[in-house]
Amino acid sequence: MRLAPVAILLLLPTLRVVAQPTPPDTALVREAVDGVAVPAWSGMMRVDRTALRRLYARVGYRPVWTVAGRPTRQARQVIDVLAGAETRGQQPAAYDAAALQARADALAGGRSVPASTVASFDVTLSTTLMRLLAALHAGRVDPRTLGFRLPDAHAHVDLAALVLDVSRAPDVAVAIAAVEPPFPGYVALTRALARYRTLAADAALRPPRPAARTLRPGDAYADAAALRRLLAALGDLPAGDRRVGGRLVGDVAAGQAAPDAADTVYDSTLVAAVASFQRRHGLVPDSVVGPATMAQLRVPLTNRVEQIALTLERWRWLPDVPPDRYLVVNIPAFELRYFDSGPAGACPTFATRVIVGQAEGRHDTPVFVGTMRQVVFRPYWDVPLSIARKELLPKIRRDRSYLAREALEIVRGGDDDAVVHAPTAANLDRVAAGTLRLRQRPGPRNALGLV
Repeated sequence: MRLAPVAILLLLPTLRVVAQPTPPDTALVREAVDGVAVPAWSGMMRVDRTALRRLYARVGYRPVWTVAGRPTRQARQVIDVLAGAETRGQQPAAYDAAALQARADALAGGRSVPASTVASFDVTLSTTLMRLLAALHAGRVDPRTLGFRLPDAHAHVDLAALVLDVSRAPDVAVAIAAVEPPFPGYVALTRALARYRTLAADAALRPPRPAARTLRPGDAYADAAALRRLLAALGDLPAGDRRVGGRLVGDVAAGQAAPDAADTVYDSTLVAAVASFQRRHGLVPDSVVGPATMAQLRVPLTNRVEQIALTLERWRWLPDVPPDRYLVVNIPAFELRYFDSGPAGACPTFATRVIVGQAEGRHDTPVFVGTMRQVVFRPYWDVPLSIARKELLPKIRRDRSYLAREALEIVRGGDDDAVVHAPTAANLDRVAAGTLRLRQRPGPRNALGLV
């Protein structure tokens, strides 16, 4: 029996040919490192081509952020962090996150891309991440250019190693956060920044209108509802006190309704909340809403966001690791705080008011980091020559009794401090010349205080 031939058809799946990006060779990566724009950096950590070369030399000049020409998961996460840089008080535009995102999308799209483009993307992302890490670790500005006497405590940080660690990290956001200051105050401020950014974005939350006169407890105030909403949003008005006439005040941030128009009295709940607000802003907590308090209440929340961002920058200027015991002087708050539990200590064990100078001008307070080796109780105040010449000598020449009233005396200095010179015209001239000097005796009128 002869069988008829049978046609056999092989059904094969349709094959889609995709042009893969070509991985760059080491020569192209070297070329990208030599050609990438490295912006001038004025902070305490230098981002330069040397750091880039050190990074890529450690991996044999192979790509760090791409595999087979495609962006790695870590590359995507880094771009996400760059795009959200404002959450750390940074500006996303400074890191060109949108352009990096577009370049990453182009590489991931499967289109044919030159190997030189892949190399350029890889090196550009490394450069941008270095800039972010430097900014988060040590700040964007060198405080020494502002006259602050702060040590260069960040020179030992290896940016190349940090970038390499991030490129291999299972969680990029956690790895980047690890380079930020460990101080509890910094961590608290990052949380405050997120909160104030949310508040600033709420169009319904507005500052209270100026009162016709100074507000005192029980006064009528037409914009009490706005004041109540603001203090509630800021946390100065406790949740249990957000009631007017038995009704719960709406939380504007959550989009709830505002209280009715009957809320027009500066009542006891507002009085307590204003005192809390005043304490937080370095004002006398007397619950009286005068010009100074009203001015602070009317500061736009966008300004507060900027203040927090600038304060985060100042934290980054401090040494990487605080000592086990340290003092912090908050100049705007006129307060000194003592910490003795190391970096993990979130709360000071001692706090006291202190005297500080002006924010600007001839009597500004020096900003510095130093080591305290002794504490002087009931000190003498050795009057600086400039203060003696410009402020005190004119008063003494007009009225010699000014010396006795202010507990001032004329001495030579050095080993002759025990000899007090008479306030003759000749001796006053010697003070002006610097061969004698003024000092103030210890006591309640001493300019340095009791300690």
